[in-house]
Amino acid sequence: MTETDNKISREGLNNSSAKWIEEGSVLIALAGQGKTRGTAAIARIPLTTNQSIAAIKFNENVYPDYAFQNLDSRYDELRNISSGDGTRGGLNKKMLSDLEIMLPTLAEQKKIGEYFSNLDNLITLPNHP
Repeated sequence: MTETDNKISREGLNNSSAKWIEEGSVLIALAGQGKTRGTAAIARIPLTTNQSIAAIKFNENVYPDYAFQNLDSRYDELRNISSGDGTRGGLNKKMLSDLEIMLPTLAEQKKIGEYFSNLDNLITLPNHP
């Protein structure tokens, strides 16, 4: 996520369940029908969100783009572990904290994360004649 169409006022933030999310956090949709639940994103800007999104901030031993790519590739797994009948289920903090991410060295994480981020950017570039 590099930008947002909607913004929250300071008063709105103070009077809601919205929370500030730090840049570099990996976001996972906890709820939602259709394809929403289990989708992952990475915050490229500080932003706010509600309790339907889990924001994971990793320590310095985890490269955020690597963690995002790992979790994004596990969409089906996240859907399968979510509670419910598969249509109206939900994920929660416990389910996410039980997930394991294999961690190569930080240097390898950076190479892998940057490679797939670059590939994602190439895929989303508009076609030019």
